[in-house]
Amino acid sequence: MAAFPYLFEEGFEGSDQGNFDAISPDPYTSASIVHYSTLAQRSDVKVAPYRGAYCWMKNLDIDTTDHYVQETGSMDVAADGTIFTRFYLYLSRDLTMTTTDEFAVMQHWAGASTVEAGVYVNYTTANGYRLGIGETSASSFLPISLGEWHCVELKANVDAGGGNDGTLDGWLDGGAFTQVTGLDQGVFTSAVFGVIGQDAGTTAGVVLIDEIAAASQRLYPIVDRFPE
Repeated sequence: MAAFPYLFEEGFEGSDQGNFDAISPDPYTSASIVHYSTLAQRSDVKVAPYRGAYCWMKNLDIDTTDHYVQETGSMDVAADGTIFTRFYLYLSRDLTMTTTDEFAVMQHWAGASTVEAGVYVNYTTANGYRLGIGETSASSFLPISLGEWHCVELKANVDAGGGNDGTLDGWLDGGAFTQVTGLDQGVFTSAVFGVIGQDAGTTAGVVLIDEIAAASQRLYPIVDRFPE
Protein backbone atom coordinates (compact mmCIF):
# COMPACT_ATOMS: atom_id res chain seq x y z
CA MET A 1 0.00 0.00 0.00
CA ALA A 2 1.41 3.38 -0.99
CA ALA A 3 1.87 6.10 1.63
CA PHE A 4 -0.36 9.18 1.42
CA PRO A 5 1.56 11.87 -0.48
CA TYR A 6 1.68 14.61 2.16
CA LEU A 7 3.49 17.80 1.23
CA PHE A 8 4.11 18.32 4.94
CA GLU A 9 3.24 16.59 8.21
CA GLU A 10 3.99 17.25 11.88
CA GLY A 11 2.51 15.92 15.11
CA PHE A 12 5.12 17.31 17.56
CA GLU A 13 6.05 13.83 18.81
CA GLY A 14 9.71 14.84 19.04
CA SER A 15 8.64 17.32 21.77
CA ASP A 16 9.90 20.22 19.64
CA GLN A 17 9.08 22.11 16.43
CA GLY A 18 9.86 18.99 14.40
CA ASN A 19 9.64 19.54 10.65
CA PHE A 20 8.80 23.22 10.96
CA ASP A 21 11.55 25.62 9.90
CA ALA A 22 11.13 28.14 12.72
CA ILE A 23 9.23 29.23 15.80
CA SER A 24 8.36 32.79 16.78
CA PRO A 25 9.23 34.25 19.17
CA ASP A 26 12.32 32.19 19.87
CA PRO A 27 12.22 31.33 22.71
CA TYR A 28 8.48 31.22 23.37
CA THR A 29 7.06 33.22 26.29
CA SER A 30 3.51 31.81 26.47
CA ALA A 31 3.54 28.78 24.15
CA SER A 32 5.23 25.39 24.27
CA ILE A 33 5.15 21.82 23.02
CA VAL A 34 3.47 20.03 25.91
CA HIS A 35 3.23 16.43 27.08
CA TYR A 36 -0.02 14.73 28.03
CA SER A 37 1.05 14.73 31.69
CA THR A 38 1.21 18.54 31.64
CA LEU A 39 -2.25 18.86 30.14
CA ALA A 40 -3.70 16.39 32.64
CA GLN A 41 -2.59 18.61 35.53
CA ARG A 42 -4.38 21.70 34.18
CA SER A 43 -7.90 22.19 35.56
CA ASP A 44 -8.82 24.25 32.46
CA VAL A 45 -7.85 21.56 29.93
CA LYS A 46 -7.67 17.96 31.14
CA VAL A 47 -7.51 16.52 27.63
CA ALA A 48 -4.98 14.37 25.81
CA PRO A 49 -3.26 15.52 22.62
CA TYR A 50 -5.36 14.52 19.63
CA ARG A 51 -2.82 11.80 18.83
CA GLY A 52 0.38 10.73 20.51
CA ALA A 53 1.91 12.26 23.63
CA TYR A 54 2.61 15.88 22.57
CA CYS A 55 0.85 18.86 21.01
CA TRP A 56 1.36 22.63 20.61
CA MET A 57 -0.13 24.87 23.33
CA LYS A 58 -0.61 28.63 23.78
CA ASN A 59 -1.70 30.08 27.13
CA LEU A 60 -3.76 33.17 26.27
CA ASP A 61 -3.65 34.42 29.87
CA ILE A 62 0.06 35.32 29.81
CA ASP A 63 0.44 37.77 26.92
CA THR A 64 -0.97 38.75 23.52
CA THR A 65 2.31 38.18 21.66
CA ASP A 66 2.01 36.22 18.41
CA HIS A 67 3.27 32.67 18.92
CA TYR A 68 3.54 30.22 16.04
CA VAL A 69 5.46 27.55 14.18
CA GLN A 70 6.39 28.40 10.58
CA GLU A 71 7.05 26.32 7.46
CA THR A 72 8.78 28.18 4.63
CA GLY A 73 9.30 25.47 2.04
CA SER A 74 6.86 22.59 1.85
CA MET A 75 3.72 24.75 1.77
CA ASP A 76 4.78 27.19 -0.98
CA VAL A 77 2.06 27.62 -3.63
CA ALA A 78 2.41 29.32 -7.02
CA ALA A 79 -0.21 31.45 -8.79
CA ASP A 80 -3.30 29.36 -9.65
CA GLY A 81 -1.97 26.55 -7.46
CA THR A 82 -3.98 24.69 -4.81
CA ILE A 83 -3.11 23.39 -1.35
CA PHE A 84 -5.16 21.54 1.27
CA THR A 85 -4.16 21.98 4.91
CA ARG A 86 -5.61 20.00 7.83
CA PHE A 87 -4.99 20.34 11.55
CA TYR A 88 -6.72 19.57 14.84
CA LEU A 89 -7.75 22.43 17.12
CA TYR A 90 -8.82 22.55 20.79
CA LEU A 91 -10.19 25.64 22.56
CA SER A 92 -10.46 25.34 26.34
CA ARG A 93 -13.83 25.74 28.07
CA ASP A 94 -12.66 28.89 29.89
CA LEU A 95 -11.83 30.76 26.67
CA THR A 96 -12.69 34.44 27.33
CA MET A 97 -13.08 36.88 24.43
CA THR A 98 -14.73 40.30 24.16
CA THR A 99 -17.35 40.74 21.45
CA THR A 100 -15.82 41.13 17.93
CA ASP A 101 -12.47 39.71 19.13
CA GLU A 102 -10.72 37.48 16.59
CA PHE A 103 -7.37 35.76 16.26
CA ALA A 104 -5.82 33.48 13.65
CA VAL A 105 -4.80 29.89 14.35
CA MET A 106 -3.41 29.29 10.85
CA GLN A 107 -2.36 31.57 7.97
CA HIS A 108 -0.74 31.38 4.54
CA TRP A 109 1.73 34.23 4.00
CA ALA A 110 3.35 35.83 0.96
CA GLY A 111 6.79 37.39 1.38
CA ALA A 112 7.85 38.03 4.96
CA SER A 113 4.40 38.28 6.58
CA THR A 114 1.70 39.40 4.10
CA VAL A 115 -1.45 37.46 4.99
CA GLU A 116 -3.15 35.79 2.00
CA ALA A 117 -5.47 33.25 3.66
CA GLY A 118 -6.28 32.05 7.14
CA VAL A 119 -8.40 30.28 9.74
CA TYR A 120 -9.71 32.43 12.58
CA VAL A 121 -11.37 32.06 15.99
CA ASN A 122 -14.09 34.70 16.32
CA TYR A 123 -16.48 35.74 19.09
CA THR A 124 -19.49 38.05 19.18
CA THR A 125 -22.17 38.37 21.84
CA ALA A 126 -24.86 37.66 19.24
CA ASN A 127 -23.21 34.61 17.61
CA GLY A 128 -21.00 33.12 20.32
CA TYR A 129 -17.78 31.30 19.42
CA ARG A 130 -17.20 30.67 15.74
CA LEU A 131 -14.45 29.42 13.47
CA GLY A 132 -13.99 31.43 10.32
CA ILE A 133 -12.04 31.35 7.06
CA GLY A 134 -10.98 34.35 5.01
CA GLU A 135 -8.02 36.37 3.79
CA THR A 136 -6.78 38.83 6.44
CA SER A 137 -9.85 38.19 8.61
CA ALA A 138 -12.74 35.75 8.71
CA SER A 139 -15.63 36.23 6.28
CA SER A 140 -17.29 32.78 6.36
CA PHE A 141 -18.20 31.21 9.72
CA LEU A 142 -19.34 28.04 11.45
CA PRO A 143 -20.12 27.68 15.18
CA ILE A 144 -17.45 25.89 17.21
CA SER A 145 -17.78 24.23 20.61
CA LEU A 146 -15.26 24.60 23.42
CA GLY A 147 -13.58 21.81 25.34
CA GLU A 148 -13.17 19.26 22.55
CA TRP A 149 -10.92 18.55 19.59
CA HIS A 150 -12.06 19.69 16.13
CA CYS A 151 -10.77 18.81 12.67
CA VAL A 152 -10.10 21.90 10.53
CA GLU A 153 -9.31 21.75 6.82
CA LEU A 154 -8.63 24.65 4.43
CA LYS A 155 -8.41 24.49 0.64
CA ALA A 156 -6.72 27.50 -0.93
CA ASN A 157 -6.70 28.10 -4.68
CA VAL A 158 -4.31 31.00 -5.20
CA ASP A 159 -5.21 34.00 -7.36
CA ALA A 160 -3.93 33.34 -10.87
CA GLY A 161 -2.62 36.90 -11.01
CA GLY A 162 -4.51 39.99 -12.08
CA GLY A 163 -7.97 38.48 -12.01
CA ASN A 164 -8.73 38.55 -8.28
CA ASP A 165 -9.94 34.97 -8.59
CA GLY A 166 -8.43 33.34 -5.50
CA THR A 167 -10.82 31.12 -3.52
CA LEU A 168 -10.95 29.47 -0.11
CA ASP A 169 -12.99 26.42 0.88
CA GLY A 170 -13.02 25.02 4.39
CA TRP A 171 -14.43 22.22 6.51
CA LEU A 172 -14.99 22.00 10.26
CA ASP A 173 -15.34 18.38 11.39
CA GLY A 174 -16.24 17.58 7.78
CA GLY A 175 -18.97 20.25 7.49
CA ALA A 176 -18.38 22.85 4.77
CA PHE A 177 -18.00 26.60 5.14
CA THR A 178 -19.50 28.85 2.49
CA GLN A 179 -16.78 29.40 -0.13
CA VAL A 180 -14.81 32.67 -0.03
CA THR A 181 -14.20 34.07 -3.52
CA GLY A 182 -12.71 37.03 -5.38
CA LEU A 183 -9.42 37.15 -3.49
CA ASP A 184 -6.47 39.25 -4.71
CA GLN A 185 -3.52 37.16 -3.49
CA GLY A 186 0.20 36.88 -3.87
CA VAL A 187 1.86 33.48 -4.11
CA PHE A 188 2.23 31.60 -0.82
CA THR A 189 5.77 31.41 0.56
CA SER A 190 5.06 30.13 4.08
CA ALA A 191 2.41 28.83 6.46
CA VAL A 192 2.10 29.51 10.19
CA PHE A 193 0.13 27.72 12.91
CA GLY A 194 -0.44 29.11 16.40
CA VAL A 195 -2.11 32.22 17.79
CA ILE A 196 -1.66 35.36 15.68
CA GLY A 197 -3.38 38.69 16.29
CA GLN A 198 -4.76 38.04 19.78
CA ASP A 199 -6.86 41.02 20.92
CA ALA A 200 -6.38 42.58 24.34
CA GLY A 201 -9.95 41.56 25.20
CA THR A 202 -9.03 37.88 24.84
CA THR A 203 -7.87 37.37 28.39
CA ALA A 204 -8.15 33.68 29.25
CA GLY A 205 -8.01 30.25 27.74
CA VAL A 206 -5.74 27.69 26.16
CA VAL A 207 -5.36 26.85 22.45
CA LEU A 208 -4.03 23.43 21.43
CA ILE A 209 -2.98 22.41 17.91
CA ASP A 210 -2.00 18.91 16.77
CA GLU A 211 -1.64 16.63 13.73
CA ILE A 212 -0.86 19.20 11.03
CA ALA A 213 -0.71 17.99 7.42
CA ALA A 214 -0.75 19.53 3.94
CA ALA A 215 -1.38 17.90 0.58
CA SER A 216 -2.40 18.56 -3.00
CA GLN A 217 -5.74 16.80 -2.49
CA ARG A 218 -8.52 16.69 0.11
CA LEU A 219 -7.40 15.13 3.40
CA TYR A 220 -10.70 14.69 5.32
CA PRO A 221 -10.92 14.03 9.09
CA ILE A 222 -8.85 11.18 10.47
CA VAL A 223 -10.98 8.05 10.80
CA ASP A 224 -10.81 6.43 14.25
CA ARG A 225 -9.70 2.84 14.06
CA PHE A 226 -11.61 2.05 17.24
CA PRO A 227 -14.35 4.70 17.55
CA GLU A 228 -15.98 5.18 20.96
